[in-house]
Amino acid sequence: MWLVYHLIFKTHKGGMVSRRLCQASNFSYLGIGFPFWLVDMFFCDWYLEKFSGDLFGMTFHVIWHFTAGFGGYLGIVALENCRVVALGLPSRVEYCFGCIPYIKLVEESKND
Repeated sequence: MWLVYHLIFKTHKGGMVSRRLCQASNFSYLGIGFPFWLVDMFFCDWYLEKFSGDLFGMTFHVIWHFTAGFGGYLGIVALENCRVVALGLPSRVEYCFGCIPYIKLVEESKND
């Protein structure tokens, strides 16, 4: 975590794209996933009695796994963008299904 913070926020590698991806990663992992994990750990029996089947068959533990996994993915994409910028390759952020970002290398047009 310190390496990512130092690379993206202190040395400003990757620009605003990496910064926003890293912030989204932290929000997904800590802002959304962590509260679900806390409820799952401390109130598991209570919410299974009250809300069983109300979350489309998902428990808070499943939601935590999804948000933690997506937060980890966003962190990897932020580091991938840092690498592409460090190599000097032209790239842009594209979205799969409208919400899953990935880094796409842009082909440079060759005018002979």
